[in-house]
Amino acid sequence: MRGQYAPMECPRKSWGGGGASTLQMEALAKQKAENIAGFVFVVIAFVLTIISIAFVPDGVRVFESKWLALSLAVMLAVGLYLTMRFVSQGVYRHQKHTMNKIITSEYLDKLIRKGRVLATEKKSLAYFVKRLELKDIPDESMRSLIQRIATEVGKTLPPDLDYSAVEPNKSALTRRYQVPSATGE
Repeated sequence: MRGQYAPMECPRKSWGGGGASTLQMEALAKQKAENIAGFVFVVIAFVLTIISIAFVPDGVRVFESKWLALSLAVMLAVGLYLTMRFVSQGVYRHQKHTMNKIITSEYLDKLIRKGRVLATEKKSLAYFVKRLELKDIPDESMRSLIQRIATEVGKTLPPDLDYSAVEPNKSALTRRYQVPSATGE
């Protein structure tokens, strides 16, 4: 763990009894991104202060006009702020994606331990496709969908995973809906 807001901890903090809280997960990812950007911003300020103290001798004026120095400081501050804002957004997107992968991976682990895929899993799988920003493929089989999700999060599904509840046997379907013949056979 890399600190209070490590990627593995955020999903655990946002995981409720019924599933992952999207709002809480996004808030934790945003908080971590802002903490990182703020820390970098403070470090840059300290470095600039140390450089100005170490390399500018007393009594030497670098700028002839205070307005020129002030305008340069404002431009530098705005530039650093915009840079840190973009860095913060990038860290946020990365943390959010990482947490979504962790939650999806934990869900797949439960599915693998259960050993079978139920028809009720479809809504959960649709949720994970959306959260992982995967392409939605119409009429995709559950087997293919689960395999695609597993590949995205780096999981390997066991070959003996039971899909019979979502991909029924065709012979069972034809027996169930078979129209009786006129001869009574």
